[in-house]
Amino acid sequence: MRHIKNILLSIRDEESKVDLSPQHVIENSRYLACYLLKKHQVLKEYVLENGFSDINQEIEFFKKIKPEIQGKLIFYNKVFRIETACPIGMWQVHKEYFSKELQKIEQLYQYYKINCLFCQYYHSGRTDKDKELFTRGQINIENGLHSHIFDSDYRFSTYYDYKVSRIIADELFYEYLRGRINNESNKFKNLTDNEQMITWTESKNALIEGNAP
Repeated sequence: MRHIKNILLSIRDEESKVDLSPQHVIENSRYLACYLLKKHQVLKEYVLENGFSDINQEIEFFKKIKPEIQGKLIFYNKVFRIETACPIGMWQVHKEYFSKELQKIEQLYQYYKINCLFCQYYHSGRTDKDKELFTRGQINIENGLHSHIFDSDYRFSTYYDYKVSRIIADELFYEYLRGRINNESNKFKNLTDNEQMITWTESKNALIEGNAP
């Protein structure tokens, strides 16, 4: 288990070195997603080879350790995708784009807060069903499962470790979007009139022609 936790610590250390400011976010979110994908594979190989010493280790791994790594992998991939799809424009365009994404997360959160019993269990800090939820071999198709589980490696997955990963990814993404909106707002709203003029040095006619369809 020490080796597994060292992998987790190395990931946190690598994250602390990476700049996710707007001018670097595309290249660095891609880097972190690739980095985490490799670490995820290393983790899988180690678990399949060594297993766990007892059920408590297995629960800790599938409830906390694997979801943190997999959740961050999902998160950085989402950041990379949303940033590469971001329309080119001034602050108002960016604000509307990121605000719409934030609204989607908020609506999803409200839905699951009311309708998802597992989310309620996870956020409450309960542990009474951990053996059922976070150990392997507990998948019950009669419960009506999402299809992603059928492509999963049962030796390295429970049904609910992926759900925790998605919760972590969505919460990280929510905070990222809030920060992105605030940072961009400060960046563009603090521009003086002179600084805005510097962004276009040609004539007004050239500006109109350049924007023509």
